[in-house]
Formats: sequence, structure tokens, C-alpha cells
Amino acid sequence: MANTIASEQPKTSPRQHVLARLLYSHSPTARWARRIATVLGIALGLACLRYPIAFLQSQWIYRKDFLQEYTLARAVADRMDPYLPTKVLAARYLGSLPRRVFPHPTPHPPPVGLLLAPLALFDYSTAAAIWLIVELICLWLAVYLVGRTLDGRFSALATSGTAALLLFWHPFWQELALGQLMVPILALLAGAWLALRRGRFLLGGALIGLAILLKPVPWPVLLLFVWGKDWSALFGATAVILMGYLAAGLVIGLDKFARYFTAVLPLVNQIYHAHAWNISVFSIGWRFFDGTGSAVLEGIVAPPAIHSARVAPLVSVALPCLVLLAACFTLRKQRALETSLGVMLCISILVSPISWNHYMVLAVIPAAQVIHWLIRHHFPSKETNLALIVAALLIVDWGQLTIYLAGPGPVVEGGVAVPFGLSLLSLMPAVAVGALACLLASLEPA
Repeated sequence: MANTIASEQPKTSPRQHVLARLLYSHSPTARWARRIATVLGIALGLACLRYPIAFLQSQWIYRKDFLQEYTLARAVADRMDPYLPTKVLAARYLGSLPRRVFPHPTPHPPPVGLLLAPLALFDYSTAAAIWLIVELICLWLAVYLVGRTLDGRFSALATSGTAALLLFWHPFWQELALGQLMVPILALLAGAWLALRRGRFLLGGALIGLAILLKPVPWPVLLLFVWGKDWSALFGATAVILMGYLAAGLVIGLDKFARYFTAVLPLVNQIYHAHAWNISVFSIGWRFFDGTGSAVLEGIVAPPAIHSARVAPLVSVALPCLVLLAACFTLRKQRALETSLGVMLCISILVSPISWNHYMVLAVIPAAQVIHWLIRHHFPSKETNLALIVAALLIVDWGQLTIYLAGPGPVVEGGVAVPFGLSLLSLMPAVAVGALACLLASLEPA
């Protein structure tokens, strides 16, 4: 892959960034170094598959978030209430489990139960294995679609190598281990990006609508169609969303459908809004003014900087609104829909009320846009240095680093107790995603 990049570039200029000279050098040493680095990266990525595979074995399989998706699909297929607590549904469909499962209803939206209904035909272990295969296929497809969007010659071999490299990035192997929904959403968004670039706005909007049906995380992308007056794309997205929710409401019952929005979502948000691994901007107000932690999911527990039960919810609502308004104000000046799409995907991660580490897989699209811009502009020093800083922030697993620095620490209800200052390290993924958005927005159009 590195040789492919090198072959596309003319002879490098002495003023280019050192990274460009390493990538584009035709010396035998540089070529072998690129090959070794590529093979090593792919090997490390494939080695990380051991984590998702391990989560299919023994008691680990019941720690997967996929348990929520499976019980939701089974309940919808059986016309039961899909928003009973997950532990109740798990006891019905899986019997007695060797570990405690989610005591609350699943926060996944009703259409997920319809879209994943075929998995209800299998037992839990088989369905979990099938879903891992589906996610790996979606990962390959997402990489292929992004590659074809940026480079029409992107091959199947390059796709496979890049997908393997991505497995080394912790949000991807964590996503696969948990059996979540973000990789399929990434594939849908990548397909939407390609469709929009080719002028197929109705199809692009429909794919974005389907992604929102799986999880409403990328809903801010719809704002791009409003101020861009891309009515075909907006119609495609809203039509798919409305039809999906209407079908789900008719299947599960309007009373349960309404309870999902009025009771289930507020309950789950209240449980996790201050958890250390929630990288949403919504969590900042709770962390600073109410403390860090959750009674349901263990992590780290930290006191607030200033305790104020009144200020916490106000700041938690105000900050995401400000972030979204700032993004809208900035992007209204952008003429390129593609750049705006990448920036808004970063904003989607930040303003989702609950945003876990694996949500960062959506950052692949804006990251690919930055890399493509650097290649086309021959890696100018300033932008390349900024991109390397952002890459370093994204690569680090800040959650694990926080736990490592916390050491043994005193164990309290909810996890390991740490000082407030140390708990802020767990917000660094949000800083990294925000920095990626700012970098992409600042790049001059090609």
C-alpha cells in the first residue's frame, strides 16, 4: 500500500515534510522499510482478532453488548415487550447466566429489533458468531467504499490490508468484541458518502437514514442537507427513518414504542451520563459538578471539581448545544459537502448523549479525508505536523492509560477511586475527535 502511494507521487521536493520523503523515497532501504512496516501493522491488526474471538468463548460471551441486541430481536420476533430489563429477557431466552447482565432495558432503538430479526432464528452463541462475521464483512465493505470514494482504483487487496490495519486501533477490536452496531453504521455512512459524491442524493440520504435507524448517533448529518438545500437527500433520509420507526411501532405496539422514548432512554442516560468511558460532551457537566462514575457499570470513580447539583445538568445540556452551533456556524461557510460530512461525523460522536470509545470508528471517514488532503497537497509541514498530533491523540487508549496510572487504588462501589484531575484523562478521546474535526474544517479546499 505504501508503494502504491509512492508510485502516485512525483519526485519529492526537499521542502516536503520528512514523512513525505519517507513515503515517497525510491531507495531500496525506504521500500523495504515501508513493506516491513505494512506487514507488521497488518500482523498486529490480525493478532487483535483474538479479543473478539475470546468474547465468543466461555463466560466472556455474556459480557458482550450483543446480548442486548439479541434479546431485543428475540422479543420482537415473539411479540413480547422488548423493553423489559435485559436481565429479564436474558433469563427467558438464555436461562440462568454465570454473570450479572444489564439490569436496565436496552437503549437500542425499536427498528434494530426488526433489522436483526433473522438472528432470532439461532441460539445466542451461534448468533453472536454470525454477528462477528457480519461486522468483519461490514468493516471490509466500509474500507472499500471509502477507498473507492477517494481513489477509484482502490483494490480488494488494498482494502483487505487496510481493514486488517484498522483492527489494531482499539475502537475497532473493542467494537467487534462487544458485538456493537458502529461498524455496520460506518459501512452505511461510507456508502452514503460515495453515493453523494456521485450525485445520487436520494440513495445517499436513504443510507444515512438507515444508519440512523441502527443508532441515532449520526443525526446531525441531516443538518447539512437542510442548509445545503439537498432536498432529495433529506427526503431519502427522513422517509427511511419514518418508515422504519412506523414499522417498528406497529410491530411492538405503540405503547411500548412511546415508553422507549419517554422512559427507557431517560433511564439509561441517567445511569451512564457520568461514566468515565462516556466520552460525550454531555458528560462534562456531570463530571465537573456531580462526580464521575456509575452504579451499574464499573470503571473509575472520581469526585467533582465543584459540587453543584443545579449546575451539572445545565452545563451538560449547554455544552453540546454550543458545540453543535459552533459546527453549524463553521460549516455553513464550507462549500464542499464532503468536508462538512466528515466534520459533522466528528460532531455526532461528541454530542450523542452517551458516546463510548468504540463510537470513534466513525472517525475513519474524516481521518481518511485528512490523509487524502495531505497526499494531494504533498504533505505540507504545518498541516502534517498537526495531523500527526491528532493521530497520536486518537491512537492512545486513554481509558487503559487512566486505569494504569490509577494503580491498585482504593476500590469503591462503581470501580477504582481516582482524583478528579486523573479522571480527566478519560475525556481525551473527546479532545482527539474534536481536534480531528477542527483540523479537517481548517484545511483549504483542494
